[in-house]
Amino acid sequence: MLQGIELHNHLCLIYESLNEWRAVAIPLIAIGLQRREKCIYIVSDQSADMVRAYLGQEGVDVASVEKSGQLLISHGPEVYMREGAFEPERIIDLTIAQIEEAIREGYSGLRETADMSWAVRDYPGLDKLLEYEAKLNCDLIPKYPCLSICQYDRRKFSSKLIKGVIMTHPLLVKENQVYNNFYYVPPEDFLGKNRAAMEVQHWLNNLERERHIQEMREKFVEDILAAAARSAEQVFTQYRQFRPKVLEEKTTPTIKPPLTLRERQILNLVARGSTNRQIGESLRISEQSVKNCITIILRKLNARDRAHAAAIAVDQQWVVVE
Repeated sequence: MLQGIELHNHLCLIYESLNEWRAVAIPLIAIGLQRREKCIYIVSDQSADMVRAYLGQEGVDVASVEKSGQLLISHGPEVYMREGAFEPERIIDLTIAQIEEAIREGYSGLRETADMSWAVRDYPGLDKLLEYEAKLNCDLIPKYPCLSICQYDRRKFSSKLIKGVIMTHPLLVKENQVYNNFYYVPPEDFLGKNRAAMEVQHWLNNLERERHIQEMREKFVEDILAAAARSAEQVFTQYRQFRPKVLEEKTTPTIKPPLTLRERQILNLVARGSTNRQIGESLRISEQSVKNCITIILRKLNARDRAHAAAIAVDQQWVVVE
């Protein structure tokens, strides 16, 4: 899933353990290096040497990419507090300059990730942190080939700040899963004067979207059922084709099928056109168990395939499909 994240995206990794951090932050940079993107890693609690060691374990020749300039590792305060205070516009301008430099050097774009744990300290201007996150979504990400990954250790920041972080990132990564964030608020609304009212409107919009998604799910189920019905018709078509051969082969009629109760249940569903997955869900058994049972059924009935087995079952009146 991490492979599917392209440039022109702004995402946030919210983590609560070293393993969660490592499982996402390190592969994301390794992927960027493989794609010939220039990569910047801004460290905080995780040291530069730790990042280098983990990248090495991902197969990255760290010494080589640092020497070539493809990978730069910096420290949070050195980047964000260079002028003594946190200023969103200045930092965005700096990032744009880095992107333009990367393009001149022949890279496809810039991939930048920052561990924001340094921001728990009392630096001037950090009240503008969420303003910075929001402005990335209008002043940087749509306009320049950049992938920005912000890392927040949930254990170190207030719930209020984490809420704001969630609202300012279109994509979220939690426990190695990438989510399209329906709590995201566009910058023009987040930075607007009537932010509370816009938050409420977005919540209401999400309810409407959830209703639409539910309708789509229901339509999908209906389509699946319709497809299953068509599949059953195909089985009966094959049955009509097989039936003369079944009679020619003089299959010995039996009063009872040489099958167990479970095998008869599965064969009955096969005759109705159910897939292995549908059979497993209906009988509450695994799909592999269904496959194993069908193999036994084919052997017992000397059937070539499941359609042939269904034809035999219908012909012998072991199953009745209306």
